[in-house]
Amino acid sequence: MSSTHQVSPRESNDPSSLQKATTPELQITSNDEEADIRAKMAKRKRRKAAREEAAQLEAERLKRERLEAEQCEREQMEAKQHEREQLEAERKEQERLETKHQEQEARAQQKPGEPKERLLDVNSHPSHKNESARVRHSGVRRISAISKGVNSVPTLA
Repeated sequence: MSSTHQVSPRESNDPSSLQKATTPELQITSNDEEADIRAKMAKRKRRKAAREEAAQLEAERLKRERLEAEQCEREQMEAKQHEREQLEAERKEQERLETKHQEQEARAQQKPGEPKERLLDVNSHPSHKNESARVRHSGVRRISAISKGVNSVPTLA
């Protein structure tokens, strides 16, 4: 059917029929062509919707991958921090045990009747920030000096 659809004078006031008659790509010459055009437009519309959906799905996938990578990186940093804290705690415990062992050795080497020796830990006394010092003191002498009102007590080096 190749009959031409013509606009009659009473249809000319209808804007849709005027557009059909004046737009070259939409000018319809038969009912079959009109159906073909509508089918093509519907097909284009479906393809466009499919492209948009694919683009949206891809954007969501990329966002999900980025978030997973960030989460993985955070977990790795937390694991490294935990490992550093664990090593620091082990190091401090080792230092404490070594100090305790040294104090026990010093007590074992003492002769009965000698004043006790004490090791000052670097971290325990604020006046000895950079060094450990061996201090001899006699508790009896210090207590008796304080009770007599003497502020300075001679200490042995």
